[in-house]
Amino acid sequence: MKRKSDELFNNLGTSTNEAIKIFLSTAVRTNGFPFEITLDKPNTETKKAIEEAYAIQDGKIEAQVYDTVDNFMKDLRS
Repeated sequence: MKRKSDELFNNLGTSTNEAIKIFLSTAVRTNGFPFEITLDKPNTETKKAIEEAYAIQDGKIEAQVYDTVDNFMKDLRS
């Protein structure tokens, strides 16, 4: 863990010790973790995709079919 964090923070232009100081000072200043802590649950967009997949599986809606990879990529990017 130390080696990986040293490499990461070095690539970010700082040291692991400085990153820890930044973390601690931000935690004290904000009176909590300096980032959001959440349970690993799907977000709204992912929930919608899961519901759509179940609806396709149950035959409630048809799956989108693409005739070429290019058409799929165009739809994916839009």
